[in-house]
Amino acid sequence: MNEKSFTFDVEKIDNGFIIFYEDKKIYREYSSRVNEYIEAELKAGMIAHVIDNYPQGTAQRLVVTISVTGKVME
Repeated sequence: MNEKSFTFDVEKIDNGFIIFYEDKKIYREYSSRVNEYIEAELKAGMIAHVIDNYPQGTAQRLVVTISVTGKVME
């Protein structure tokens, strides 16, 4: 199986949130903006992973399994 993990750590600070993803630290003022950032990074990362591992015309069946662990932003 060709697995890919995406790990986002979010720290609440006085005036917003810091997102730690890969080697990046990203600031967002509102939790809704944190969720939007994570969704966008996941979408781009999943698409890139599929393209990298299954070049056009090579996959006859693609099964995607998603598991979320940890606490999700409220």
